[in-house]
Amino acid sequence: MPRIGATAEDDGYLVSFIIDEAAGTSECVLIDAQQIQAGPVVRIALPHKICSGTHSFWADRDFLRNGVSAA
Repeated sequence: MPRIGATAEDDGYLVSFIIDEAAGTSECVLIDAQQIQAGPVVRIALPHKICSGTHSFWADRDFLRNGVSAA
């Protein structure tokens, strides 16, 4: 996901889901694409465990509000 105002190809975030099968929990993590070695910049605990086969895509605010892309 590009950072707002990005100027370089890696100026953004990697978004991923982590699933802990043993604990029955899931979280979403955002990692700075220019500093992957630093680990997640944010970890968001999800309210329930998601399926390990879950896929997603980035949807901007206009798409979520109106069902259309801003592009």
